[in-house]
Amino acid sequence: MAEQRLRKQLFDGIRNNDLYNIQRALNNGAKVDMTLTHSDKKAVDYAIELGKEDAVILLIANGAKPDMNKYQQMLNYFLDKLAINRLKDIREALMAIANYVKQEVFRIVFYQSCKESNLLDKLFKILTLYSDSCGADVFSVLAYATRNTDICTFILSSNYFDKIIRYATNTDIPKEIRIPAIITVVHLSIDEETDIKLINSEIIEVLTLLLTESHTVPFFTTVSEQNESILAALCDLSVNEAALKHFEEVGVVNLLLTTFQSEQASVKVKESAVRILWNYLFHDSAKLQLQRTTLINALQQVEQKLADYVVADCFDGALWLLGAPVDIEPYIPLTILAGNVQSNVTENSSHQSQIWISYHQNDLAMAISIRSYLKCAGFRAYIDIDRNISLNNKSNLKSITKNIQESNIIVICLSHKYKQSPYCHSQAHFAVQKKKKVIPVLLQTNYHLHGWLGDLFGSIPVLDFSGENDINNKMKSLKQEVIQNNSGRDQSGKTYTIGNSITLKRCDSDNSLLSHETIDSTTLINNSTDFGERSTPTPSFSTTTTSNEIRLNLTNKFSKSASITFEDRSTRALTSTARNYMDWSIENVSFWLNSIGLSSYREMFKSQQICGGSLEQLLCMSLDSHQTEYLHKILENKLGIIKFGDALKFITELQKLSSR
Repeated sequence: MAEQRLRKQLFDGIRNNDLYNIQRALNNGAKVDMTLTHSDKKAVDYAIELGKEDAVILLIANGAKPDMNKYQQMLNYFLDKLAINRLKDIREALMAIANYVKQEVFRIVFYQSCKESNLLDKLFKILTLYSDSCGADVFSVLAYATRNTDICTFILSSNYFDKIIRYATNTDIPKEIRIPAIITVVHLSIDEETDIKLINSEIIEVLTLLLTESHTVPFFTTVSEQNESILAALCDLSVNEAALKHFEEVGVVNLLLTTFQSEQASVKVKESAVRILWNYLFHDSAKLQLQRTTLINALQQVEQKLADYVVADCFDGALWLLGAPVDIEPYIPLTILAGNVQSNVTENSSHQSQIWISYHQNDLAMAISIRSYLKCAGFRAYIDIDRNISLNNKSNLKSITKNIQESNIIVICLSHKYKQSPYCHSQAHFAVQKKKKVIPVLLQTNYHLHGWLGDLFGSIPVLDFSGENDINNKMKSLKQEVIQNNSGRDQSGKTYTIGNSITLKRCDSDNSLLSHETIDSTTLINNSTDFGERSTPTPSFSTTTTSNEIRLNLTNKFSKSASITFEDRSTRALTSTARNYMDWSIENVSFWLNSIGLSSYREMFKSQQICGGSLEQLLCMSLDSHQTEYLHKILENKLGIIKFGDALKFITELQKLSSR
């Protein structure tokens, strides 16, 4: 019965593209590869079939494995049709591929074919041979495919970029070819050099002119779809300082106001339009050219008529930058914030640290991996879908800024997509404005920080998480960065003072040292947590003593020389250091269970390798009302605590433990 309910919950979450409820179903025990209610398909394949891209990304991030061979076979079928020298077959295949690469999972397969089967060469050969009849179809494929950053990087490394630019900027080329070519070239602007080349090619002027036209080109099915795509392209360009002059020349603010006030404009078009203004207003120099009071009044009037919460949230972002009251701490310009980026300990550190992970939706998989690793290491780490603070899978700015304000450390996942998003820009700016400790993590290979990313984070160390190799060491480096900048939390490195006043400096495997604390010599507690595995290391002392300091090295190998065994683990000594429970080994947890009258569960806890870091995760669940049901299922199914009274006792004692 419970499994059937989980199937239904997951099914409804996917059908509605509701990320929070999908994640909640997974937290409650739903498996990512389960077959859904009302469907004979696995969850991820059902989401792909429905075109629910956000749901697909989330399921893959949680370990779902789509049948990529099946999708590769579908693409190969279309590629075989391209090889037939019949114009009708070629056009049908191109239109099918264009529809195919509208989803990210298919763009991954497309990218593999570019690398392994010279797919790009085939497309440009068709463009050369059948430019007039197939040009629009080829660029339709590229316009959708280049939403994937890996494909963009691959094209930029080839010899085809200049050819695409020529098609996009040549006024003699038919409009139905130029429009998808322009959108393609905008997607390809993922570095500073390409941005400048593109902005100076009069593309902004061309795009704004197209917005005023009422007819569509074959690439789009409706005027609304065409305008939405054009506005999305302008939004990408609006991030760049070099574009300001062009935006001013075309009167972009007045054009956007006209779009906001139009009753014919769809919700999506209005959202795309306000995102441009939001990005544009981050340029402090742009605001000097505006009648600020008039613009604020106009935006507020439009916002009052909006029924869509996502668009209204975008309006709040623009109004925040203009200085209007929107229940967010007033915006402080970047020029005033110079030097605010924290590369060391935050001023507002607390005993129970909270880490907020800021990311772009395309990087959800890595954000979840980082969140899971930090939680496993004993930290309180969160992303937006943990808190149900998104609107139609778009971040809720007010709630995001509130969570940033309540956090000590902000991990920022840097990528080109992050740079282009006004939501992401607002989060990063607010974190700096609040003088939070920021840890930038670079996710994109060979990406150089430029524009506002360079302004905010160019002067502080950035952790390189790009590429797929050595993820374990990358996570360890992040953990070390968090530890070194978190004065309010005891973690791997500590200094202990024993009764005879000898100071023991304990180190983790990287030999780093942190805070000081006095404990009983019988209760040295340790924990070592790696990404994807947990072990219980045996502490060993080096026999070298300098100035009454003995160095403790946490290793997984038992040192035969001068080793210390912990025979006397009295309940009194254990509970006297309860505030260090996050560092407990599996044995320490076992003795704690004995001390609180739950000794019958010791063997089950040992078999599940429950250590201090695991207790911290269980504590987080007990404090989150959304995860209470999931916590009780873990206690019952994984740890054998079936009796309700024992479960309540465990939770009560755990919460007491954390407060000591």
